[in-house]
Amino acid sequence: MLDNQYVAKIDVGTTLMMLPQIAWVCPALCAACWPISCKGMTGLTCRRIAMEKGTPHLPAVLAIVTDMGKASREQGNCIVKEAVAAMMSFWDAPFRLVQDGVYASVLEAGGMQVADWVTSTPFNAQLASLFPIGDSSKMTEEMYVMREQQVTQECQEAFAAVQHFENTHGLVLSNMSPGYVQQRPVLISRLLDLSSKLSLRDEVVHDAVLLMDRTASQAKQVPEDVLPLVGVAALIIAAKQGDSSDRVPTNAEIEQNTELPATAVAKMEWNIRGLLTDDISAISTMRCLKVYLERLGYRYLDKQDVYGMAGFAIMLAVESLYDLSLLNCRPSVVAAAILYAERRLRGAVPFWPSMLSKLTGYHDMSTPELTVAVRVAQKLSRKLVYAQMYKEQLIQLAGQAGPSAAPVSLVPELASGPPGASAAPPPMVGHGVRAHMAPGAGGVMAGPLSAPTGACVIAPPPPPPVVHSVMQPTAPHAAGHAPATGQWQQGRYDHLAQGASSVAAPPDTSGLVVGAAAAGSAGPGTAGGPQQDDGAAIKALTQAMQGLATGPRSMQTGGQAALEQWQRLGAGGEEGGEGAGPVR
Repeated sequence: MLDNQYVAKIDVGTTLMMLPQIAWVCPALCAACWPISCKGMTGLTCRRIAMEKGTPHLPAVLAIVTDMGKASREQGNCIVKEAVAAMMSFWDAPFRLVQDGVYASVLEAGGMQVADWVTSTPFNAQLASLFPIGDSSKMTEEMYVMREQQVTQECQEAFAAVQHFENTHGLVLSNMSPGYVQQRPVLISRLLDLSSKLSLRDEVVHDAVLLMDRTASQAKQVPEDVLPLVGVAALIIAAKQGDSSDRVPTNAEIEQNTELPATAVAKMEWNIRGLLTDDISAISTMRCLKVYLERLGYRYLDKQDVYGMAGFAIMLAVESLYDLSLLNCRPSVVAAAILYAERRLRGAVPFWPSMLSKLTGYHDMSTPELTVAVRVAQKLSRKLVYAQMYKEQLIQLAGQAGPSAAPVSLVPELASGPPGASAAPPPMVGHGVRAHMAPGAGGVMAGPLSAPTGACVIAPPPPPPVVHSVMQPTAPHAAGHAPATGQWQQGRYDHLAQGASSVAAPPDTSGLVVGAAAAGSAGPGTAGGPQQDDGAAIKALTQAMQGLATGPRSMQTGGQAALEQWQRLGAGGEEGGEGAGPVR
C-alpha cells in the first residue's frame, strides 16, 4: 500500500492487458476520470488541467502502480510491469522506479515535472506511436467491417505467397566464398545508396540483396572484382520484377550512377538468370514486414501515426540486412522478430499482436528459430542511434502545426546537397543524416513510408492494388531453363536456428562495413570508440548505409575481363542441399 505522501495513484495491474497499449496514466481526478482513462485519456486530462488551470492544480506527487490486480493469473502482470517501465524509459518520462517487486512496482514523479512533460511535444509523439488512430469518423459499422475483411483477406493471400516462397527456396551458405562474406556489408551499403539515387522502393533493394545472396550461394566461386556487378544486376532484376508501378532504371541512369557499362550489367543479368535457372523470385524481410504492418492497419493512418507504428521497425529491417546470423532464418521470421523487438522496447502491448499470431501461425516466440531472430533483433533495437533517430523524427512530426505544415523528409539531402538543388528539409537529428527508407508506392507487400523523390514526405499508403504482385511469375528467359523445385523441408528451420549458423560467421558484423581499402566508413556504433557522442554514432550509421566512402567509381569491375571470369563459374549444386539455410 502506498504511503500518505502520494496524493494520487493509479493501479494499472487490472486494466493494462485489456488495452491495445497505454502510453502512461496520470492519476489526477482518478475517480472521476477512470472510465475514460481506459482510452488513454487520463494523461490528456492532466495536460488540460496543467494548461488551463496551471501546475498548482495537479497533485504534488503522482505514482504509477503495477500490482497483481484481481485476476493476475490471467493477465500476465509481468508483461504489464515491463511494458509500463519500457514506456517510461523509452520516452524519457519523469517517472522513476522507487519500488520494485516480482509482480508489483511503483514509479513516481513530481507534479511539476509531469506537467512539463504532458505539455511537451515528445508527449504528443509518444501518444502517436502507441495510439495510432485512423480516420474512421465517416465510416459506418458496415463499412468498417468490410474494410477489415478486405485487409484480412489480402494479407492472408500475401502471407500464403510468402510461405510458398520460403518452402521452395533456400540458401547454400557453405557455398558463399569468404571473399563474398567479407565484401557483403560493403555491397549492401552501395546498393542502398544506389537504390536511393534511382528512387527505387525499399522492398526492391531488399529483394536485390536476397537475389545477390542466392547467386553467391549457388556459384562455386565469385571473383571479388565481379561482386559489384552482381549486386547492380540483382538490383535491376528486382526492379524489373516488382509491381507494375515500379520504375526500372534506364541504361543512362545505370551508367551515370555506377560507371558500369549498361551492356555489362545486362550480360550479368543474363548470367544470374541462367545460374538460378530463371527462378529469380524474391520475397525479402521488408516485404514480410509490410504485410504485418498492413494487417495492423497502417494504410489508414496519417503520416505521423504511420511513422510512429512503422518507422523504428523499418530502420531495424535495413540494419538486419548486414547481420549474417539472420541468413539462417526465414524472412517472415526475421520480420516478426523485428516487430516484436521494437514494440517490446517501446512498451507497445501486446508485443506480438494476436492478429499477427493468427496470420502467421507464430504463436510462441520461444521456438528455436524465433529465439535466434529475436535475440539479434533485440540487439539491434538497443543501439542508441536508432532510438534517437526514431524519436527525433516523430517529435518533429508531432511538432508540426497541422496539415499545412512543411513536409518532413525521411531522406534529407546532405548539408551541401547536389549542385543546383533546392534547400533541403530539416534533418532528423543533425546535418548529413539520411535514413534509407526508399520512396515509392505500393500495396500490401509494398506500402511505402515516403513519396517518390525529392521531399520524401511521409504519407499514408494509397489504396491497395491487387496482391498478385507479391510473387509475380517471371517470363522464361531461355527454353532450356526450368523453374527450380522445392529444396528443403519446413522442419529444417528449427535445426538450423539451434545451430545459430551454417557457416563460420565473423563476430557481430551487423552494420559493419569491412573489406574494401577504399571504404573508410564504419557501421553503426563502431566509429569513435565507446566514448563517442550521439552525433558521431549517427554519422557512422549514415556512412554505413549510404556507402559514402565507396562512391560510384569504386563500383567499377574489370569490364570485359570480369564478365569472362563469370562465364567460367559453375553452379554450386542444388539450392537447399546440405548446409542450406532459409532465405531472408
